[in-house]
Amino acid sequence: MDSLEVHGSLIVRESKILMSFSEEEEVWIFPQGKCERGELGADTAERIAEEFTDCPSQVTKYRKRLKTKVVEEEVDLTWQPYQVEIEGEPEKGEWVPLDSLKEKETAPHITEIKEKIVKRL
Repeated sequence: MDSLEVHGSLIVRESKILMSFSEEEEVWIFPQGKCERGELGADTAERIAEEFTDCPSQVTKYRKRLKTKVVEEEVDLTWQPYQVEIEGEPEKGEWVPLDSLKEKETAPHITEIKEKIVKRL
């Protein structure tokens, strides 16, 4: 079985979290991606947030308690979440109220921790 480590950017503002809808998978996700060679996890989360929002960003906290491991399509996936702040207003994505997160159809690794996200952010 292959293993994959993905770093997620949790962008929260005014009790809302920035998400996007994946047309391909038909689920809601957070900006996320893999490390480039020699890149630290926090740097990956920052880069991914900037690529997604086209806004300057900064990691403010590693959310270790939200770290998740799941098996998706025969891949052992480890999801590493970081809280990220952005400057400006993103042109992509949707601000989802934290209390509405439970109602969204999300990727399996997010589904596992929806309630934790709402409680901890």
